[in-house]
Amino acid sequence: MNKLIIKHLSLAVLLASTGCATILRGTQQELKVNSNIESANVIYNGKKIGVTPFSGQVPKSKNPVLTIEKDGFHSQTVTLPTKTTDLFYWNLLAGIFIGYAVDYSTGAIYELSPQNYVVNIHPVKVADLSSQQALEIRQFITLNFESLRKEIQIGKGKKLNELLRLLHISDAQRTSALKEIRKLLNENSATVSFSDSVWSWKLTSQK
Repeated sequence: MNKLIIKHLSLAVLLASTGCATILRGTQQELKVNSNIESANVIYNGKKIGVTPFSGQVPKSKNPVLTIEKDGFHSQTVTLPTKTTDLFYWNLLAGIFIGYAVDYSTGAIYELSPQNYVVNIHPVKVADLSSQQALEIRQFITLNFESLRKEIQIGKGKKLNELLRLLHISDAQRTSALKEIRKLLNENSATVSFSDSVWSWKLTSQK
């Protein structure tokens, strides 16, 4: 009888100190994700966990964020609904606040509901690609303006080479392109106006 009492007391202490949900249901849960595009990246709470179609264990958390992405397609992000496990309320009713704290910190009190998802993504249009390229070029110029200004004047440097790559300037076009970019820099000393003028020149030079 004493051994049985000790056994039950030990179990109670274990549940209280480590959390009911953490012990009984764990901190991982199965997730299945499919899409209209195969081999698209599956990003769960900011971390890549596989590609579509995906089936595997993921860490439990409250309303995790799922993103499906692939080059040439618009990424799609959804917030997955979760429900609170009944063991969470057992902890509260039993007054096991340590167990509640543990279950809360590990995410074990949350369960995905449902566990299966279909997230479709759609191709990026040509106009969208142009907008994306413009943003990339503007950001690069803004972040590296001081280095670019020096390298454009001397006609060489890593930042300048990267800018020419982003502009899709070939080796044969380098000399004439650098001449135009240097002219734009002399006419636009501010970062924003220079980046805008470079993109405008890029568009007109393609026509």
